[in-house]
Amino acid sequence: MNFKILPDQTELKRLFEYHSEGYLTWKIKPAWQVNVGDTVGCLGPNNRIELRIKGAAYLLARVIYKWHTGEEPEVLDHIYGDPTDNRIENLSSGSHSDNNKNKRRAQSNNKLGHKNIFELKTGNSRFMVKIRINPNESKTYTKCFKTLTEAIQHRDVKLIEYGYPIPTSLI
Repeated sequence: MNFKILPDQTELKRLFEYHSEGYLTWKIKPAWQVNVGDTVGCLGPNNRIELRIKGAAYLLARVIYKWHTGEEPEVLDHIYGDPTDNRIENLSSGSHSDNNKNKRRAQSNNKLGHKNIFELKTGNSRFMVKIRINPNESKTYTKCFKTLTEAIQHRDVKLIEYGYPIPTSLI
């Protein structure tokens, strides 16, 4: 979905009522099949809630963020990792690197299924921890381990040290 410029905050507040559980309801009757008080949006193909305003598609999280702040977010991050949790306290405007930093799952091509840990094919050590120290630079931290358990424990300590969210293995 290409991000279109959202209507201004005044228009959003005229159209919608925000509920603290992270959803919007209509304040007006925008179409014959939609009533005042109906919940806005539906689950889209990327597990994100989408809605339409005057025929244009938007992501609910972006609308809620602008409804509250009046700002158009460059990139919107779901702090707790759930893309359907659109409570304002779960939404944070940032950069692409901030958003990538908060990803909780390993990339789909990571055969181990552990973020920041890779299996080595040669040498005494079998597992390598690799963490980008500063997302805006190309500096990385790497260290090798003989067991996956050691690698996971070390990775969790380093992620916290470098300001990443608390790893799910520590929650």
